[in-house]
Amino acid sequence: MKNIHKYMIISAVLILILLACSCGSAGSVDIVRDGKVAATVVYSSDMASADDLAYALYTSAEKKIAVIADDEEPEEGQSLILVGRSSYPETDRLKYLKSGEYLIEVVGGRLVIGGADKETTAKAVDYFVEKYIKESGGDISYSGSEKGGEVPEEYTRIDTVKLLGRPIADYKIVYPYIEGTYTEKETTDKYCAETIARYIKKRSGYCVDVVGDNTDEGKYEILVGRTNRKESGKPGSVYSLDISISGEKLAILAGGLMAVNRACELLFTGKDVNITAKNAEFSSDDIRSEIEGAKDKGYVYVSDDMSPAVPSVTLSGNDISDYSVYWFNEDDIDDGERYAAEEFCNYVNKAVGTALEAEKAPESITGKAVLIGQVPGE
Repeated sequence: MKNIHKYMIISAVLILILLACSCGSAGSVDIVRDGKVAATVVYSSDMASADDLAYALYTSAEKKIAVIADDEEPEEGQSLILVGRSSYPETDRLKYLKSGEYLIEVVGGRLVIGGADKETTAKAVDYFVEKYIKESGGDISYSGSEKGGEVPEEYTRIDTVKLLGRPIADYKIVYPYIEGTYTEKETTDKYCAETIARYIKKRSGYCVDVVGDNTDEGKYEILVGRTNRKESGKPGSVYSLDISISGEKLAILAGGLMAVNRACELLFTGKDVNITAKNAEFSSDDIRSEIEGAKDKGYVYVSDDMSPAVPSVTLSGNDISDYSVYWFNEDDIDDGERYAAEEFCNYVNKAVGTALEAEKAPESITGKAVLIGQVPGE
């Protein structure tokens, strides 16, 4: 009987040890190993926070890390940094967090950074960046587990941002949606909208949703570009910037990314920002000097009112007029690739005055060509 009790005690201890090993941290995750990026950032709806993590790694360590949605396949052999809740089961534990709580933990060999909501996830990422990324000076890895009711105060934002007296978190940012496998992922208007979201997050800690105008219209919206909402207008030249408020909506019509950055400075500078109809109205082309300054960095901006902007455009030493432009689309349903090819031709025409025509790619391609879209077999 004594032996039975002895074995029962040993078994119980072994079970407790196994349980202890199966919970919480599981190893470490290398982010930068031997001077090379060893991880990929994955998000579902917390794209702004994922981008912020990648941007911090680039500015602090000059390392470019991939950022992908949770329905994309990561590169083989890469560790995963899961930002916010996603389809990965390791992030399921985030749904049990109470309001304001955050979690940074290695689970099953993957690093989970998240909070009870988007705002807390953003703060958790900021905290992780400040504590583990900035001034790291070399290889970066994380092991362990941190959970808290609040992100430590020194890593949070104290600014408040309001629009027409309402918290900025009540708003969503809307851009013109263009269907297509290419344009669903990247358009200038979408990138500008995401830029504004990142700026707001940096100022206030809030992650404002960025959506296409194919979604249901909401009462509180920030409109970027010419959306299908009646409050949107038509953007002017690359030098132009128009900001207006109509009802509960803020409309930003910017000729380019530099104009968007100027809009962010106008709207969100200072502490305890409260944007009203009185201080938001702005219409001018006085950002010309800021854009002209970019020419010193080798950039050339083109628009309808300044073409041709450059004397020639060459690819691999050959004049652009020697090239054909082809777009690939296997299913013949989405028009994204065709749209991208037509935009390419449009900008070449504006820049140099050469008229190119975009065509669907034939089965066999000969001669000089610009190929847009996923080339079959590659």
